[in-house]
Amino acid sequence: SLAELLPPLIGADTAVCTLQNGLGNEEFLASLIGQERVLCGVCHVCVSRPEPGVARNLSGGNIRFSDLTGGDTPRARSLAALFEKAGLTCSVAPSVGSARWYKLVWNIPFNGLSITAGGIDTAQILADPKLYQETLALMDEVMQASAALGFPQDPQHPTQEVARTRKMGAYQPSSLLDYLAKKPVELESIWGEPLRLGTGAGVPMPKLAKLYQALKKDVAI
Repeated sequence: SLAELLPPLIGADTAVCTLQNGLGNEEFLASLIGQERVLCGVCHVCVSRPEPGVARNLSGGNIRFSDLTGGDTPRARSLAALFEKAGLTCSVAPSVGSARWYKLVWNIPFNGLSITAGGIDTAQILADPKLYQETLALMDEVMQASAALGFPQDPQHPTQEVARTRKMGAYQPSSLLDYLAKKPVELESIWGEPLRLGTGAGVPMPKLAKLYQALKKDVAI
């Protein structure tokens, strides 16, 4: 486990960056090694793994970095610069929370509905009038929760995400690929924790609550 593997690797100036989806990853790492060592990287990419040893990038992408102890810090900018030297497009977010909630606007509906609707891709979700409306409703709940927690977003963000998703074509989200491969799905970090934080901030999230309960019946935790 990380609790055993990570501490021996930590030196005086070691920093650890998590590139995982969802909420709670940085806090977990901080509990093991201290928050002053933790950064996040939120990957906005359209990548699939059609077979072992093969990764297919369908639409470019970028990574948004942020420092758990200060958001847009020199350390976060330095890390982004290192990744850019490798040919990746990067940016730095003002806070870990803003970076995480920004991506949840896409992750929560598309990753979730792709599973609960029977193992379908993003093009099929957008082509189905009922699922399309469900997607917009979930996005709206996430936007409201994000704002209530101190991370207001551009009102046009959901519209922009839908437009980008249409360009992806028949894309299978990462959670769907895990589900189809009978691997654990990030149930709590992508759906459970956002639901708890959002409702805890006073935002009604009935669509997310329904999706979370449906996923709990379908996925391995």
